[in-house]
Amino acid sequence: MRLYHFLSEKYAIEALRKKRLKVSIISKLSDPFEFHAGFSNPNPQIRKTFVNFKAVISKEFGILCFSKRWNNPLLWSHYSEKHTGCALGFDIPDNKATKVKYSKDRPLFTWDKIPQDSSLTQIYFHELIKTKFLSWEYEEEFRSFYELRILDLDNGLYFQTFDNNLILKEVIVGCNSKMSDKEFLGLLKGYRNITAIRSRMAFKSFKIVRNLKKIWKIK
Repeated sequence: MRLYHFLSEKYAIEALRKKRLKVSIISKLSDPFEFHAGFSNPNPQIRKTFVNFKAVISKEFGILCFSKRWNNPLLWSHYSEKHTGCALGFDIPDNKATKVKYSKDRPLFTWDKIPQDSSLTQIYFHELIKTKFLSWEYEEEFRSFYELRILDLDNGLYFQTFDNNLILKEVIVGCNSKMSDKEFLGLLKGYRNITAIRSRMAFKSFKIVRNLKKIWKIK
């Protein structure tokens, strides 16, 4: 499936030149509710168990976040430096990306004792990794998870190289970008089978659309 990752201009340039994306650490995600269960019984020991569980998985796994669509102006405003950055479109196997579901209610941990069977905790974990608050619904998010130990480590940060599970197919530059066409296309030197697109504001709707005069097929 085709999924989109939004970046500021600075980090889009770096990603394209080095052919890699920075993988986020779970404990450093911007939403504190991420991977954090709700509790029907405010038992401090059980809450601590889940906090520790999140800390443990944060040392083992990282996450890349994508959107199903690139035309929502909120995504550009929030994740692409006010429409000055880029959206990178990747082809990703269906089994390598988890679709996020949105809910007004938090997944609740309903037991009043810490479960002896660790598989029960895993069931809750798999529910947590794909659930976000309803107000995030505009993102239409999909997530890919990576073992940190197999990623490239550079200056304390983890990176996933473009590969067969992360195939770059589109590069869309924001409608407020000051980058020239020459600079934009220069970033894609050495790439093959990619479409480069300049975006613009739609004339009749609140959408970001392709500038049909500024589409380049790179063979």
